[in-house]
Amino acid sequence: MIIRHPKKKRIMGKWIIAFWLLSAVGVLLLMPAEASVAKYQQNQQIAAIDRTGTAAETDSSLDVAKIELGDPVGILTIPSISLKLPIYDGTSDKILENGVGITEGTGDITGGNGKNPLIAGHSGLYKDNLFDDLPSVKKGEKFYIKVDGEQHAYQIDRIEEVQKDELQRNFVTYLEPNPNEDRVTLMTCTPKGINTHRFLVYGKRVTFTKSELKDEENKKQKLSWKWLLGSTVFLSVMIIGSLFVYKKKK
Repeated sequence: MIIRHPKKKRIMGKWIIAFWLLSAVGVLLLMPAEASVAKYQQNQQIAAIDRTGTAAETDSSLDVAKIELGDPVGILTIPSISLKLPIYDGTSDKILENGVGITEGTGDITGGNGKNPLIAGHSGLYKDNLFDDLPSVKKGEKFYIKVDGEQHAYQIDRIEEVQKDELQRNFVTYLEPNPNEDRVTLMTCTPKGINTHRFLVYGKRVTFTKSELKDEENKKQKLSWKWLLGSTVFLSVMIIGSLFVYKKKK
């Protein structure tokens, strides 16, 4: 004869529900906490360049990281995906964990006909959203680079996905500068976690309009608030649903 222990089953049910709730809350809280460390440094450097046009000294606690990173040479803004990141010279692991970098040998971001620097960024890092949303941009949209106190605007006129090996074999074909155009190319790995291809976004320099950039940033800021509200509602529904299931079992 099997003896059942309802009380033990209820206690076990409580622990399972509690563990599930704590895990859900933990995931939602841990990722922003991890991201805040990298984002703090990014924002410090971005604010310094916005104020003075050049990078400023950071907190002493970040001195070691700063030595490894070097000073950012500019700021990349992509309003359509609510992205604003420091640009560094080079593509070391440390640089690509904290911003985006100019690929060695492709030139600089100071602008001018005959230039086409390649700016590379990671996607799929759990602690930060760098170039994760780059595949969401569309032709006709603009991105902006602030360098030496000036804003340069680039309109996206071409987007393509290329196999990694194909790009390595024909690098010049895909990124050859045009002597009559001022260009910048953005690149990230895709698909996330597999990284067999490279996602390329080509931009041609156009006239910069300050009011246009401000309008686009304000529009995306409103969308960020909607995302935050949606996340809060989702978490609330999960908690209420768990409590309902628990009471029903009880």
